[in-house]
Amino acid sequence: MQFSKEELMQIKSGRSRFLAMAVTYCLGVYNDNFYKQAASLIAVDTDEKRLQGLALILLSVPFVLFSAYAGWLADRFPKRNIVIFAKFFELAAMLIGAYGVFTVNWYCIMAMVFIMGLQSTIFSPALNGSIPELYPDKYVMQANSYMKLATTVSVLMGVALAGVLLDPGLYEVDIAAGKEYGRYLVGIVAVAVALTGVFASFGTAKIDSPKTKNRFPLEGPLNSILDIVYFKRDRVLFKSFLCSMFLYGVSSTVIITINDLGGALNLGQKNTSYLVTALMLGIPLGALIANKLSDRYNWQSYILKAAFVMGALLLVTGTVADNFVGGYSLLIVIVFLFFLTGVAGGVFLIPVTSFIQTQPAADEKGRALATQNFMDFIGIIIGGVFYYLVGANINAMIFLMIFGAIAMIFAVLINFRVYEFKGAGQ
Repeated sequence: MQFSKEELMQIKSGRSRFLAMAVTYCLGVYNDNFYKQAASLIAVDTDEKRLQGLALILLSVPFVLFSAYAGWLADRFPKRNIVIFAKFFELAAMLIGAYGVFTVNWYCIMAMVFIMGLQSTIFSPALNGSIPELYPDKYVMQANSYMKLATTVSVLMGVALAGVLLDPGLYEVDIAAGKEYGRYLVGIVAVAVALTGVFASFGTAKIDSPKTKNRFPLEGPLNSILDIVYFKRDRVLFKSFLCSMFLYGVSSTVIITINDLGGALNLGQKNTSYLVTALMLGIPLGALIANKLSDRYNWQSYILKAAFVMGALLLVTGTVADNFVGGYSLLIVIVFLFFLTGVAGGVFLIPVTSFIQTQPAADEKGRALATQNFMDFIGIIIGGVFYYLVGANINAMIFLMIFGAIAMIFAVLINFRVYEFKGAGQ
């Protein structure tokens, strides 16, 4: 991709600020996934696996209730100030969550999940809306690829470390004491990372961005619904919202299904976390592939093919796992299938995310990103409710097959025409 001299200067000058944003973001992503994975593994270990579905719902509710407010704040006030506030909020959530895992107090654990959802609701439009302000539009997809690579490494570290710390075999004590030691370490690490994130947030960029003239969205979720109607005028942008909603709904439910899969296959907490790690490891590779594909093809021409492949891989993975009888050879096949699923998910996600960041007008980016969050977490809530109601009655292998079939059907039904719009309403 060719850049003008002015664009190259803008890219170069934005690198240090982008790095500070990435560090702040990655610490939060790490902590979020580290704690959620630890809570999920504790839930499975204590025969409370249905709580995984409840946790998904509680994490998603703030995005549904408060996304309109968060989008307005990101368009009205300096995004750096909002990021700093959100990181302090994360620290408060982790203190509550640490007590929850220390004592296996599910009220505190679920309260922490809800607060983290609220923190992410505030944080996300402010940080994601800053990337198009740092770089030229045609560099945003590349910047998102790098950010996805960094955040995926953070997810991998969080998910993997949660399984390692909660493995009682790590400690030279009896199993009960080993589990207690693991819970204490989880709480201490979560609080320490949150505190580090607070300090990192002060290094994020100070950018003078356009201030929205839209009124404060008093109606909250109703405003989010009205924003969906507003952005529906741009059909490509609206279908991008639907694609993002679909992916987050399916992927979040698949991840908690993997925790059940580990239990069904008697893999142990550490090996179960490795399955999630394989899935997440494929995403940054898919992001880099998408970045290369965008140089030669219109992104609308290949993302639905990636969605169909992702669904087919989930279907095959569920079938293979259903015939698992032990042994590392078949386990390696399952790990590889999850990795390929992640690759397909990355190819699907990055162009969609980049388009949603760059398509809206400068003073509507926060509003558009908040609308995306609202729809994403409607998808997650649907997946969480479905899992909570039927997850205990369907084995993990069948669940993977169901969501694989859903992904394939979605890819066939939704249709992009291969051209782009300049903005909402055109």
